[in-house]
Amino acid sequence: MIQDFINKTIVKEVQEDDIIYYYTEKEEPLAETILLDGFISNVTFFDPKSHPFSTSEEKQHFLSYVQKVFDREHLVLDEIIDFDSHYMVLLTLREPRYNIPVHSTGMNLTIGKNGTLEEVSFSNEQVHFAYPEKLISKDQAKVIIQQQQLMTLTIRPDIGWHYVYAPDFNLVGVETDGKVRYMTDMPEMEGACFEPLPTVEAVADLKVFLIAGRNATLDVYETEDMKSWEIFSDEEEKAVAGNPLEKACIALRTIVGDEYNRFYLEKTPNLHKALGIEIENDLFKSYRFVYMNNNISLDFLATEVIVNTETSNIQSINHSLIPYEKFKNLRKPSISYKEANAIAQRLVDVDLALERQHIDSIVYSFVYLIDYPSSPTKGHIHYIDAWTGAVYFVETGFQ
Repeated sequence: MIQDFINKTIVKEVQEDDIIYYYTEKEEPLAETILLDGFISNVTFFDPKSHPFSTSEEKQHFLSYVQKVFDREHLVLDEIIDFDSHYMVLLTLREPRYNIPVHSTGMNLTIGKNGTLEEVSFSNEQVHFAYPEKLISKDQAKVIIQQQQLMTLTIRPDIGWHYVYAPDFNLVGVETDGKVRYMTDMPEMEGACFEPLPTVEAVADLKVFLIAGRNATLDVYETEDMKSWEIFSDEEEKAVAGNPLEKACIALRTIVGDEYNRFYLEKTPNLHKALGIEIENDLFKSYRFVYMNNNISLDFLATEVIVNTETSNIQSINHSLIPYEKFKNLRKPSISYKEANAIAQRLVDVDLALERQHIDSIVYSFVYLIDYPSSPTKGHIHYIDAWTGAVYFVETGFQ
């Protein structure tokens, strides 16, 4: 089956532990397969054959061909994510009673824009469904979601740092009993908040402050939207004065100047525990600082400072470059919250979906999630223009 997607002929297979390597007669690598419990979990192609497609029908034909070759014709197309260089295609199982796609099952495909199958990964197909005692109708759930605040005012850097109305991502959907589901109600978000920063003073020389007397080198990198500092020490570090958070704040204050007063510490104390992630080594702590402008949090542009908790030495800084001066004269929206929300309410619907009861669970429960069935991309609202009311949808590759 692997041969179907490779240009050259496989003449040699070599297995090392749970990996099978495929070669040409001249020892050229063609592909590799990763096994998990004796079954294929991943296939990567190094010399993929091109299957060009220019229409949606040709794209669907290629997907069907891949499913047939890998004996996964029972899976259904869930989503196509259109990246700049490739597509990510998600094919999943279906729940039998309501015909709902079961996320995190089936197989994922990485397909090049020229129709090359670059990678295939397979997910667990052993699942159980926790059917609810009460299930309100889709129409009832839609009415409930239409009564909520769907949009929120934010600032988008990708369109020139302008105001737009974007989805309120705290609003998730509607429970099967009619209760509104919010992100902040989830266990992993318990205790999450933006905390004010302590008052600190900037230092005169950031480089001297970051090296802190260590026999170390400081590398500085800068791109159009990011500046980073990395410290590499050749010796066993000694503790310096100040606690880790204070050191991180001093670095931030020195970098951003008076804008420091608009930054807040992002705290998610239960995130790792709720997601089942165990942190074996807490020697290094990451602090995420989020900029707030007129109650709009730019949390997608946080500055991250990593500090050694035993010595209080800073290890690295990744700082998002934000044009603070632009915020002083931003053009005010001519469309109100109410008007933007009304636009979204006319378009919004809900879709009965499945979700894992926890990250490692094979048991799935039901929830009505927000949907925009009239979206030309089959994706959610990306943003609403704050002056014209034009609606832009997330690009998915379904067009």
